[in-house]
Amino acid sequence: MEKHKPHVVKITVARVFFYQMLMLFVGISIGLIMEPEYWGRRANLFNKFYEHAFEPIKYTNEVEEVLIGIGRRRVHTTMYDAQHSVIVLSDRIENEEWYCAELKIIDDNGNESFESFRDRIRWRPWEHHYMAEEVQQDFNWADPKLYGG
Repeated sequence: MEKHKPHVVKITVARVFFYQMLMLFVGISIGLIMEPEYWGRRANLFNKFYEHAFEPIKYTNEVEEVLIGIGRRRVHTTMYDAQHSVIVLSDRIENEEWYCAELKIIDDNGNESFESFRDRIRWRPWEHHYMAEEVQQDFNWADPKLYGG
């Protein structure tokens, strides 16, 4: 049995690696050439995923003002009744996502009642919440109002 010389083995390994990389490059090139629309749409998706995952959106005062506005709108859309008037006494954002409000409700007879309102406003991109355990536990899948059913 003949022994292989070390330089011959190195050349063979390098040649095999080179041709594998060449075939991979040719395959990817043909794929890009044949389906440019497919890869173009995916490029935007990957770009947004990278931005959301590695450069997250910062919570600022402007974001808080917008979230309070969204929360107030939700108060009036969910608690609205033609025979009642709803007055927001105080409101705030907790933990960057939870809108909390103290409400004064006056019915048509002039009776006043006080109520608390709490709602979650998901303002971050989906990557932030994807498959998080707390999100799965907090979400009530049986309530059709939550998912527009």
